Amino acid sequence: MNTARSLTIMLLATCLAQLSYAQQSSPQQLPDPARYEETILNFERQDRLDPPPEGAIVLTGSSSIARWNNQAEAALSPLTVIPRGFGGSVMNDLLYYLDRVALTYKPRAILIYEGDNDSGRDFIQIQWL
Repeated sequence: MNTARSLTIMLLATCLAQLSYAQQSSPQQLPDPARYEETILNFERQDRLDPPPEGAIVLTGSSSIARWNNQAEAALSPLTVIPRGFGGSVMNDLLYYLDRVALTYKPRAILIYEGDNDSGRDFIQIQWL
């Protein structure tokens, strides 16, 4: 198994474990990821018109990345990036759409920025040992 795929699997496992723990330990309902369906469909339409290359770096996550979508390619040149930030997403949203906003591109790396929108929610708990 190649390194990028191994790292992706480890990242997913960690995120899923944290999300599972958070869901079990909190009465608060997670927001419905379907609220971003139109944004994801727009990414897919864009990809059909101008397919991005495989092996690029996918940038995804919340509005901090989404606001950077139009400038990321120039800012990170000569790296090849695919900007796929969406809305004020939380980690649950990203996990829901991960296949469609990241893994479908067969990236060499995935940069995820999430957490600002998660931190104010009751389902994220930080425990100091």
